[in-house]
Amino acid sequence: FAELAENTMEKANSQAESLEQIGQGIEQLSGVVQGNAASSEENTAISINLAEGAAKMNDRVNIFKLF
Repeated sequence: FAELAENTMEKANSQAESLEQIGQGIEQLSGVVQGNAASSEENTAISINLAEGAAKMNDRVNIFKLF
């Protein structure tokens, strides 16, 4: 009976360690996802600014006529 209890305890400890590692992995993934979301928002803002700048430049260039 003692051997069975010891095996059960070892397996429970192993599962607890595995769950801890899974939790740490999830935390790391969460950080990466949050970082990607922030980068995506920044890239969107930059793209909008570039599009606006291109539209303004196009308006200014259209003033000139080629003969």
